[in-house]
Amino acid sequence: MQKVWEKLKTIKISLLMMVLICWLLPTLVLGFFMGTRFFQSLQDKTEAALISGAEHAQVLALKNISHVITLAKDVTYDGELSEAVRDYEVEKITYQEYFKIVRNYL
Repeated sequence: MQKVWEKLKTIKISLLMMVLICWLLPTLVLGFFMGTRFFQSLQDKTEAALISGAEHAQVLALKNISHVITLAKDVTYDGELSEAVRDYEVEKITYQEYFKIVRNYL
């Protein structure tokens, strides 16, 4: 029985060594290759995409802010709303007329 157990033990060890050599070693080599080459390239591309996206968002925000400023200037310098506010404050027009003027302007 002792001899059988010794043979079984060596067969187990040899099978384990074969599995390690045939499965674990290629997995480690492939993992090392992927980690050094593929993921570095992926990281560079991701950084470039993030930078490009941030620049695009900055340009869009700048355009939107410029558009809002232009709209605010149009309302302020147009005079129609300023005149309506002035007329409402001196009670030249009612609140309903003031509301109608402002609503029609917008």
